[in-house]
Amino acid sequence: MPHLNMVDGREYPSEEFSRNFRDADIVHSSWGGVKCHMIDTFQLENVKCGVTGDGMGDCSALALAHCGIAFYFATEGARSAADVILLEEGVDMIEIAWKMARCIMGRIRSCITHRMAIHSHLGLFLFISLFAFDPSTYQANFPRYFTFPMIYVILMRFVVDFFSLSTGWDRVKKIQDFDTCHMSHVMSWIIPHVIVSTVASLLWLYLCLTSRDTLKNFEVEEMKYGNVVNAVFLQISLSEILQNFSVRTQEKFFFQRNPHFSVAILAGICLLLGTVMGTFWAEGVLEGIEIGGLAHGNGMMVWWTWVYCIIAFVIEDLVKVTAFWMKKKFDCSQLN
Repeated sequence: MPHLNMVDGREYPSEEFSRNFRDADIVHSSWGGVKCHMIDTFQLENVKCGVTGDGMGDCSALALAHCGIAFYFATEGARSAADVILLEEGVDMIEIAWKMARCIMGRIRSCITHRMAIHSHLGLFLFISLFAFDPSTYQANFPRYFTFPMIYVILMRFVVDFFSLSTGWDRVKKIQDFDTCHMSHVMSWIIPHVIVSTVASLLWLYLCLTSRDTLKNFEVEEMKYGNVVNAVFLQISLSEILQNFSVRTQEKFFFQRNPHFSVAILAGICLLLGTVMGTFWAEGVLEGIEIGGLAHGNGMMVWWTWVYCIIAFVIEDLVKVTAFWMKKKFDCSQLN
């Protein structure tokens, strides 16, 4: 049995006690005043503190702590002051609840990060492409501005949001610090994803608009404007679904934590759904914008879109891991 560093609470308020209790594994024979002193000390150091108690002497400590836990046999005063009341004998439920809470927060953090990344990606792409590209300069019969029909935007969100339902069943890492769920940390995590995915989509739009020059060696015929719209629709749909596999592992590579089988199944369904819509959508005009599935004249673009998305996904995951490494090394977001 390993040696435990124990401190006697009856030594309070001596200087020796104040000096030693921070490094103690157990503080025994402690009463309410001792607990309050320790809580105050930890809170001044921005350390989250939880306390268990069962009697009237523990009420002040239970109310002062970040999380006060009263035992099932606690007095009414202790129950009123506590945040959590155990309904069964023993403390095993504390450990179980703590692990569940960390898993839940991990899923929430993963979901928020992915949602913010995909919405930022689509918004930036639509804004930049509207002003940075003039399709008519590449082909005379193309419109002056690149735009999506609104139904395409809705369908992209539907496909990706449907896949996001799987987050609740995913395998996640138990987070060790709840402070890393703050918005400042989440924003720093999504920046690598947003930058890489936006640049990849803009580059894909350029390749599609200049297909007769840039893609002529890949057995791709000169693309109609409707094919360009559907190719970009397919690329964004695929990349945002694949992006979740990078986001969910945080600082690790996507292959270092296997997803739950429900995540893999739902991802396959959504990828197939996005591919079918981008490939076989009927040719025509929708909201004044020419559209047409890639099967109508450029079937090879479906395969090249998949290859491009996979390559972009690997690069995005590599950039993400590098960004996490730099943040930890230089303590950019106080993650150490």
